Amino acid sequence: MSYNKKNLEQSLLHKEVPRANARKDLAKSEERLPCTLENTSLHYQSRDTFDVIVSIVPTSSFQVVRNCATCNRKTRFQNSKRFRVNANGNKIDVWLIYSCEHCKHTLNLSIYERKSPNQIAPDEYQKFLLNDKALAKEYGRNKNFFSRNKAEIDWETLSYGYTTEFGQFPELSKINQTTLSNRIYVRNDYNLNLRIDKVAAEILQLSRSQLKKMTNDQRIILTKQHSDIIIELN
Repeated sequence: MSYNKKNLEQSLLHKEVPRANARKDLAKSEERLPCTLENTSLHYQSRDTFDVIVSIVPTSSFQVVRNCATCNRKTRFQNSKRFRVNANGNKIDVWLIYSCEHCKHTLNLSIYERKSPNQIAPDEYQKFLLNDKALAKEYGRNKNFFSRNKAEIDWETLSYGYTTEFGQFPELSKINQTTLSNRIYVRNDYNLNLRIDKVAAEILQLSRSQLKKMTNDQRIILTKQHSDIIIELN
């Protein structure tokens, strides 16, 4: 089994995936593909040994599911891309403001609590004051940030895409079209809750049934390495 690198690049570069039914995927996340999903706790592999490196990147901020006091029911809260900064004496508090998608009732997610000014980087503090949208988006895609605030991420509305990077390898467009890519390293730096067979099927542009058959035949081997994924094509 082999795949043309140039075609792979064209299919992956900045490819965006529609909203995933990730809550159902998460419920099945403990499933294992028979004979193909290897335990890598004892076999760490360096990213430098792979032909292609693919990154999974959220394309928008996570949404939060919680009860809205105004709507009197559970709703989704969205990133307003605005910060709230409060200075009390020599202590500073900073929050990222989320708002109900229906009534705009606000939810403050804590970034800094009771910090002295010299504990916050000056450039970041200025971005808080200016409601820097890029910074708000980064906080809005930080899974640990939501965990610290005990905020429930709505995985059903998750949207994400794939981008490629090649480390020491040349750009795929400069590689001879007959050169084949057999080992793909998938980075999940944002630690998104996605099933590895779903990710592999999207990257290889296969149906789930096609992927399952090929993994059963050992033509594709999927390996989990911490939150990352290794795809090997035989």
